[in-house]
Formats: sequence, structure tokens, C-alpha cells
Amino acid sequence: MPKLHMYQLEQAVVFTTLALVAVLHGNTLAEWVGVFAVYFGFNHMSIADMLERAQHKRTVKEVKCYKKLTYYMWAKEACWLAYFVLLNAYTGLVGVVIFALYPLWRAYYKKHLSGKILPWLLHAPEGV
Repeated sequence: MPKLHMYQLEQAVVFTTLALVAVLHGNTLAEWVGVFAVYFGFNHMSIADMLERAQHKRTVKEVKCYKKLTYYMWAKEACWLAYFVLLNAYTGLVGVVIFALYPLWRAYYKKHLSGKILPWLLHAPEGV
């Protein structure tokens, strides 16, 4: 069995969580559109997080505004939270929670768990 990268395992957990929410809240087309919107948004954020951390480690910063990624992520999530609350969009609300917890999870994972969980399933820890 080929080994996975941690981000691939994270993607699987996120999609499964979102799919469960969609099924529990009506299994409607709108909820499934929300599932895929949040899922692809999560994948984008995951890669952006890795790129931001890689840029931070560089001595010469090629992208001077890379630190704004975090600010814009939080501003975006605050707006989405208000929007989803007003619409009672459950998949979107779960997405906001996932997006808010992701940076905390990644920091914890890199500091305490990298290389320690599921070593038989995951590649060696990423460099960033």
C-alpha cells in the first residue's frame, strides 16, 4: 500500500466530516454543493499554509506579502461565519470550524506528532 502525505489524510477526514453533515442535514443538492465548496477551499488553504511556512523559512522573501495570508484567512472566515449563520448553512458552518482549527492543528501536529502517528500509513514528515 502506498504511503500518504499528512495533507492527504487531512483531506479525507475533512471530506468525510462534511459528507456526514450533509447527510444529517437533509442530503440536499445545496448541502452537497457546500461540501465540495468547503472541501476545495480546505485543500487550497492547506497548500497555502505549507507555502506560507516555506516562505517564512527562506532568508530572502520572494513574496513580501506572504504574512497577509493569515490575516485574510481569518477575515474571510469571520465573514463566512456570519453569512452561514444567517442562512442556517450547516456544511458551511462546519467548514468555518474546520478552517479555524486547521492552523492550530497543524502547529500542534508539527510540534508534537510529526512522524509519530500512523507511521505505517504516512510518508516521513514534510519539511514545512
